[in-house]
Amino acid sequence: MWQTLAIVVFVAGLIGAFFPRARVRAVAQFFGGAVFVLSALSAVAMVVGGVVLESRGGGVLLLGAVVPGIVAWISGSLFFASRRYGARRRRPVDEQQRETLSDFEATLDGALQRLAALRAERARLSTSAARRAEIDRAIAHEQSMLGLLPRLRPALEDLRNYEQEGQAPNV
Repeated sequence: MWQTLAIVVFVAGLIGAFFPRARVRAVAQFFGGAVFVLSALSAVAMVVGGVVLESRGGGVLLLGAVVPGIVAWISGSLFFASRRYGARRRRPVDEQQRETLSDFEATLDGALQRLAALRAERARLSTSAARRAEIDRAIAHEQSMLGLLPRLRPALEDLRNYEQEGQAPNV
């Protein structure tokens, strides 16, 4: 019973770390940071104990370190992501928009570069027929993505689509 409760509290705390309200986010981030630190310390302690007590059967502790290690990895990843999310929400809306548009341009440039590289690889004489078929599918996918990306630009340029601290998201 307590394991289920611990999992529910863990998940609720990590979801709360991305909540729009700053106070809820701060409490959840504190909780997530504490879970990260404690689980990382317990995993490290088990690994050290497993190595130090190896001659007395302490190798079993290495198996026990897997679960806290996974919990530390998940909670740490979400903890640091939620801190970036909070920092982004605290920035002015126009700065958020500039960053999003620059990311959009980088995505568009990357898609164009991948498409050019695929076309160059397909044009090589040494490319096998099976690889050419694979490249044709990849080219079709990149072209469909390039067809969709420009339609996103008007939504990215609309300032109403950006959140700022203290505001609820526009739905």
